[in-house]
Amino acid sequence: MKKLLALGTTIMLTAGAVHAQAPKSPIYSRPQLPSSEALTRLNLKQGWRTYLPTDGSRDGIATVQVMGDRLYIQLRNGAILALNADTGQTLWRSRVGQTYNVTQPLGFNFDTVFAANGSRVYGLDRATGGMKYELNVPNIPTAPPVGDADRLYLCVTGNRLLVYSLPVPDENEGVVPPPPAKGAKPASGPLVTNEALGIRTSALGQYYGTESRMISPLSSVSRLNETYTPLATAYQTHLSRSAKQQLSLAWEYTTDGRLNFPPVLTLRTQDSAGYLVLPTAKGTTYGSVKAVKALVYGFQTESPASAPTAQYGDIAYMSYGNATLVAMSIETGKLLWRLPIAGANRHKPVVTDEDIYILPDRAGLYRLNRATGEVIWQNQKAQKFLSYNRKFVYAVDFSGELLVLDRARGTPLSNYDVRDFVFGVDNEYTDRFYLAAHDGLLVSLHDRDYSSPVYHKQLVEEQRLQRKRMDEMKPKE
Repeated sequence: MKKLLALGTTIMLTAGAVHAQAPKSPIYSRPQLPSSEALTRLNLKQGWRTYLPTDGSRDGIATVQVMGDRLYIQLRNGAILALNADTGQTLWRSRVGQTYNVTQPLGFNFDTVFAANGSRVYGLDRATGGMKYELNVPNIPTAPPVGDADRLYLCVTGNRLLVYSLPVPDENEGVVPPPPAKGAKPASGPLVTNEALGIRTSALGQYYGTESRMISPLSSVSRLNETYTPLATAYQTHLSRSAKQQLSLAWEYTTDGRLNFPPVLTLRTQDSAGYLVLPTAKGTTYGSVKAVKALVYGFQTESPASAPTAQYGDIAYMSYGNATLVAMSIETGKLLWRLPIAGANRHKPVVTDEDIYILPDRAGLYRLNRATGEVIWQNQKAQKFLSYNRKFVYAVDFSGELLVLDRARGTPLSNYDVRDFVFGVDNEYTDRFYLAAHDGLLVSLHDRDYSSPVYHKQLVEEQRLQRKRMDEMKPKE
């Protein structure tokens, strides 16, 4: 009995030690491609396959993110790749930071990819992968970086949100000119500065039928100069002058708890200054203007957020640990609907034009009506959402079986063993789904009846607004 007790204690201590190690080593496998017979039975077609440049069994995939018609991939060795999601073609490859030190998924704005590696955040040109700048952050990021056309938002240790101003791109930003002549120097000249931003505050929102309360009084906007160091390479001579600027900390805010999840943002328009919503690990939800520290609402919820906030336009979809999902206005904090679910949802909700897909603990996959929160169906076996088309939903269960579900009813129609593809990718943009393994194999599959990708959600970017603001700032003749 004593031996068994000692063995049990040893196992518990070992498990605790392993849990403390981050990140964990990937489950290394060498999957076989699905046979043509299996694909025919599932009415699927292989769109493409590729091998990512992983470096042996120690390496593997850290993150895969679908952004419209692009796949952005981080490997554990620090490599970042952009792939054409329709063809699998590698568009560019870059490497940042220390190897095996990837800490967060990537962040994006219309022209930049933001990568966190340890205590540094890197800005890569979204079109080419060229390094634009490197930021030494005073604290370790605790959530993925978030960007818009004007600012970079970082949640870091110490319960702090840091907001950095980004440079205004020149009129040729994103356009790659032909290689310069030998010995030619990049053009130089004055940069256009940001115009003053008008701020519209809104009344405190309502939540669960109770009045929201302001968390803390507003204080003055703090500013701190921080230098981005451009890392030049042979193929980066086309990068804009903004890559060489010093950027400042526009404002920062210290919350009442750890920031495990990034803020979500609304676009700045003629009628709105643009807002953000940010949950903390203590159950507080903050809403602020984006440009300056101007808190417009703050309220305490019954339970902390259990998953990253999803977004559709100016609506946030927030999962809480007390097994509820709510839809609320990002600008006002007003509750739109609230849904009790069977367990805490620990995965970011997948939100499309029509649907929401969530995976509460031990409750399977839910399909919801995005506008009303109504439960359309629940499949208790599915444990990982992949994608859907007009007829089917593709998911994976606990045992590693690919499930083809009827989209209208959620009933299983067929299945296939994909357990060696240990890295599934959720895709809220198109009907394509992707299976991957840490040996580098990445496969795109889709229904045979849809030769071209079917889009469920358009990628909204701020490039149009940025161009409009730049036109407004040009001197009048």
